[in-house]
Amino acid sequence: MATLSVMQQTATAVAGRRQGWLAYIGLLVAGATFWIACRYYPADLPFWMPWEFSWPIFLVTGLALGWFVLGFVRLPVSLRPPLWRRLSFVAGVLATYAVLQTHVDYYAQHMFFVHRAQHFILHHVGAFLIALGTPAEAIWAGMPQFLKPVLASKPVRGAVDFIQHPLVAPVLFVGLIYLWLIPDIHTRVMLDVNLYNVMNASMAIDGIFFWSLILDPRPRPPARLGFGLRALLVIAVEPFQMVLGAVLSLSARDYYPVYRICGRFWDIPALSDQHYGGLIIWLPSTLTSLAGMVAVIAAAPASAADLTVSGGWFRALPGGLPAGGYFSLHNGGAAPVELTGAESPACGMLMLHQSTETGAMSRMNDVHSVTVPAGGSIAFAPGGYHLMCMKPTAAMTPGKSVPVTLSFADGKRTQTNFAVKNAAGE
Repeated sequence: MATLSVMQQTATAVAGRRQGWLAYIGLLVAGATFWIACRYYPADLPFWMPWEFSWPIFLVTGLALGWFVLGFVRLPVSLRPPLWRRLSFVAGVLATYAVLQTHVDYYAQHMFFVHRAQHFILHHVGAFLIALGTPAEAIWAGMPQFLKPVLASKPVRGAVDFIQHPLVAPVLFVGLIYLWLIPDIHTRVMLDVNLYNVMNASMAIDGIFFWSLILDPRPRPPARLGFGLRALLVIAVEPFQMVLGAVLSLSARDYYPVYRICGRFWDIPALSDQHYGGLIIWLPSTLTSLAGMVAVIAAAPASAADLTVSGGWFRALPGGLPAGGYFSLHNGGAAPVELTGAESPACGMLMLHQSTETGAMSRMNDVHSVTVPAGGSIAFAPGGYHLMCMKPTAAMTPGKSVPVTLSFADGKRTQTNFAVKNAAGE
C-alpha cells in the first residue's frame, strides 16, 4: 500500500510538471503569434491588439496571471485572497496591459493628454488595483522554486527595502512624475523607443511598490508601516501632483512641442492637449489619493479594540514536530466576524484545525473558518479549535515569543504575539 501511494504521488507530480511546461509553451506560442501578426500585418490588426508588440510586457503579464491562479489553487483555503481582491488584481493587470499593448499606446505617443491618461493607469489606477488585490502570497506559491532564492536574496530585498522606505517612497512616487515631464527629457524620451520603454516600466513598477506599501491590509508588524504613517504618505504626495497639474492645465505656453513633431492624432490645439493632460494629473490623481486614504482607514480597525486576542501561546515539540497554537478571541463589535486564516514567520504554514472525538476515536480536521458572534468569544484550546504550525522555524523555541497575524473574511487582519512554551505547556 505504501509503495502504491508513493507511485501515485510520483505520477501526480510528473503530471503537474508536464502541465506546467505545456502552459509555458502555450504562452510562448501565443506570444509568437502576436509578434508575427504585429510585425507582418500591423495595418490589419484590431484596436485591442498591440501596436508595437513587447515580449517583456507580454511575458510579465502572462506569468503574473498564471502564477497567481496556480498559487491560489496551491494555497490553503484559509490563506486565499477573497473574491473581490482576486478581481481587483486581475483588473489591475489587465488595465496595465491594455494601456501598453493595445492601440492606446499609439495614441499616447501622439497626444499628450492620452500619454497622461496612460501614465495615470500605470502609476495610479492599475498599480492601485494590483496592490489592493494583495497577490504576493499567491504569486509566490505559484512561481517556480528556482526563482524564489533569487527574489529572496539580500540584493533584491535590499532594493525593495530602499524603494519602500517611508522617506524614499513618496519622493520616488512624485519625483518620477516630475522627471519624465521635464520638457527636454520628455522630448528625448518620446523620440527614443528604449527610453520610452524605461519610462513606462518605471512608472508601473514604482506605482505597484508605492501602493503596496500603502494598501497592505496588515498592521505593523508584519506590515512595513503603521496605518497613521501610510495616511501621512498619501497626504504628502498629493500637493505636488496638484501643483504640477495646475501649472500644465493653466499655462499659456506649450511645454511639449514634441507632439507637433510626432504629429497629433486628433486635430486639437497644442495648448488644449496640454491642458487636458494637466487636468488628468490634477483631478483624477486627487481622487486616487482619496481612495487610498479610504482604504487605509477601512483597514485600520482590523487592529482596533473590536477584536481582542489574549492568552496566545504555542506548544513547541522537539524534532521540528508541528506546534499547536492556542488563544482566546473576543469580538466586541456589533456584527459577527469570521476568522479565515493565520500566518506567522515562525511557521512554514499555519492552519486552522479542530480536534473532535467520536466515541473512542479522536480526529483532527482542517477548517476553513471559525465564526465569532457579536459580543462573544471563542477559545482555541487543546481538544477543540487550535492553530497548527507546520515546519516551525528556529524561532519556535520555549521562552521566546513569535508574531501571529489572524485574517478575517472581510479582508481585515490583526497581529499579536504568542508565547512559546514547552511540551508541558510551561
